[in-house]
Amino acid sequence: MKSKIAQMLNIDEGYREKPYIDSEGYPTGGIGIRLGPKGASLGMYQFTIPRNVAELWALTHAQDMEARLSASDALRPVWGGLEQARKDALVNMAFQLGFEGLMGFRKMLAAVRAGNWQEATRQGKDSKWYGQTKDRATRVLATLERADYSAYMGFSSWVN
Repeated sequence: MKSKIAQMLNIDEGYREKPYIDSEGYPTGGIGIRLGPKGASLGMYQFTIPRNVAELWALTHAQDMEARLSASDALRPVWGGLEQARKDALVNMAFQLGFEGLMGFRKMLAAVRAGNWQEATRQGKDSKWYGQTKDRATRVLATLERADYSAYMGFSSWVN
């Protein structure tokens, strides 16, 4: 995984070869990929996900999410002018929260459209998401605000 979004997801999601139940009750595996419906038994997921498959799966999911975000009414007007780090921060959020979950951050997205990065960060911090995953949210919001990846560079898996 060499792209920046792939590296971000590897740090923020981690890798698990075997399926597990995530904090919201969904069977999940690889690098944060939801495998089935909430409450499904892990007994239905008797397989392992090799790291190279998990990386490709996560990157493909992130690319699909980026395409959805770039075409969305909320972001299409500004997407082309955003720095890649800011795009990656939004993709990271959508990867974790789902497309609709990110679209629920209306005030934050309005600040993104206005180019008001401090307000976008403030709005992101004023959320259940921030309270539940503070370390990840802090890194993602710092990336969004600064348009750089410095919040991730202290991790041994980060490659410039």
